[in-house]
Amino acid sequence: MILAFALCLAPSVIPASQKPCFPVQPIPVTSWRGEYFSNRELSGTPAMIRDDGAGKPDFEWGLESPSESCGIPKDNFSVRWTRRAAFSEGTWIFNVTVDDGVRIYIDRQLKLEKWLDQRTTLSFTTALTGGNHDIVIEYFDHWGSASIKVDWREHPCFTGVSPYRWKGEYFSNATLHGSPVMIRDDGETLLNFVWGTGSPSQECGIPADDFSVRWSRRLLLNDGLYRFSITADDGVRFFVDGRKALDQWRNQQKSTFNVDLSLYAGAHTIVLEYYEHTGEAITAIDWQMIGVR
Repeated sequence: MILAFALCLAPSVIPASQKPCFPVQPIPVTSWRGEYFSNRELSGTPAMIRDDGAGKPDFEWGLESPSESCGIPKDNFSVRWTRRAAFSEGTWIFNVTVDDGVRIYIDRQLKLEKWLDQRTTLSFTTALTGGNHDIVIEYFDHWGSASIKVDWREHPCFTGVSPYRWKGEYFSNATLHGSPVMIRDDGETLLNFVWGTGSPSQECGIPADDFSVRWSRRLLLNDGLYRFSITADDGVRFFVDGRKALDQWRNQQKSTFNVDLSLYAGAHTIVLEYYEHTGEAITAIDWQMIGVR
């Protein structure tokens, strides 16, 4: 009698094949809400809705169904995943391995569309502001093996930079022409680069010779007279609050130039432009207060 009563109180374990096809609790917005359809067109009412976790999607169903018990066939099914994900400011690379079709939206903007039978690897890049972004992934399987994997990482050649740190824009030419091939955070203290005969970044397509860089930042200063010391091999230009304070835009061996400026207290916009022609590549800047205004 006691044993029978204990068995009545024991929690029941639901086999995986008998788990409900719809969530009992609301799915957190930071988890993937997977809506599974028993057709390739994402049409009608989903046959299953489930929490597919907060990790990056990685599904390998092979020749099986995501859930036969919920009426999803082994072939000719589709899925829509949605979630909210946090990103830091910068440019991001998304890599997708899929069999068959895929579409990806970020903040309702279509970023990738390959809605066809295929087994392939795809990628795209996109600039994102810091904070939360809504991601939607749509997928279909026609027949045969079914799989999808979506991964993302910050682009190694493009990173977000705070206004009060050095934003380095690197160009694969000596004239600052066109779009930079690399944008990176070069720190908040003094600049001091000695590349020698090498490249700032071969990975990002910057040559060892005939490249250029524009550094910019906001700089908080007290009221006073400041000396900026700038070293370069080869050309260099220096601007403060939009006004040119130094112009040595020419081929030259390592040289140091001093610029004395009377500046008011507050934030100032500092821009240093540099190019390397051939041979050694060197650039540096530091500053100090040398007197009162």
